[in-house]
Amino acid sequence: MFRKTSKRASWGQVARNYWEKLVCKILVPGEPGCCPSEGEILSAYNEMKVRHPECRCNILKAGSIGLYKVLSGDLFQRGERITGIRIAMPLVVANSSIEFIFSSSLFYVHFCSDGIAPFSHTVDICDLGKSIGNFEAFITNFSVHLAGLEQERIEFEKRLKIEKMAKLSIRTGVSQVMSPLGYDWDLVDKGEYFTLRIGLGKKKLVEMTLNDKNFTKRIPIIPHVLENVENFLENLTFPIDISMTKGLVKL
Repeated sequence: MFRKTSKRASWGQVARNYWEKLVCKILVPGEPGCCPSEGEILSAYNEMKVRHPECRCNILKAGSIGLYKVLSGDLFQRGERITGIRIAMPLVVANSSIEFIFSSSLFYVHFCSDGIAPFSHTVDICDLGKSIGNFEAFITNFSVHLAGLEQERIEFEKRLKIEKMAKLSIRTGVSQVMSPLGYDWDLVDKGEYFTLRIGLGKKKLVEMTLNDKNFTKRIPIIPHVLENVENFLENLTFPIDISMTKGLVKL
């Protein structure tokens, strides 16, 4: 079916859906009541620093008054404790990045890239080890994901071209059929379909829908349909309104 939104907006939504499917799989929900120790959090931090020096890694610390702060160093002040880690990764595409935060109260990934609105995904409880593994896999395979996005774009452009050709065929076909018949008519583009309105005289109007799936069958028989409708209307003894629906709505 034809798309309601513009080409740019439609592609933006396609691209966002593509990335959301990948990004939203990074966080793995954990078991209720299970929270990694400070040692496990610090170990994950150190491993990411070693394996991915290009990442911006921070330790989340909480002071004695319970306020969280992000520090890049390893120095602690009295009353502070490790509560989580923050990992931000710039990606190979300009203005693209992904951020992972794991703490005792916040578990989320945040992704941004050209052409789409930034978005985040959160879970209530997070499995640190599995989520870190998924995060690293996303970083490692980012070029593969980009290739997949490019394939999505190619397919999107193909669909768009087919839809454009179908719309042109509908406009051309309707004009060729209706012009010799002498009726007043107009063709309205509704986005997903066209509405063809045909005047049959005073207070008589016929409407029909045409889309990329039915227009090849409907357009050639329009003269025959109009003839049948006019014959039917001439034999009516009083005015009636006719509407073709899937069924009668019971009150």
